Amino acid sequence: MAYGDDRQVASVVAGLPAGEAFVFDDTIEHEAWNDSDEPCAVLVLDTWNPAVTPAERVAVTQLTAAVGEFYGELPDFSAL
Repeated sequence: MAYGDDRQVASVVAGLPAGEAFVFDDTIEHEAWNDSDEPCAVLVLDTWNPAVTPAERVAVTQLTAAVGEFYGELPDFSAL
């Protein structure tokens, strides 16, 4: 176990075993932190939940685009 690498999903807090992967649905309230002196890498993949219908996917995609057009482009934080 890499001490200091922890996650909380809903009300459950658990350590992250070094060298092991896990997957969870991030639509549930969650957070993660690294209090250790070791680096911690996180790979985030956005995928559709299989329970979302094709019509709902279209609606969410259109709504997201409309919100983006209303608020404009976000600042480029990649240089930070």
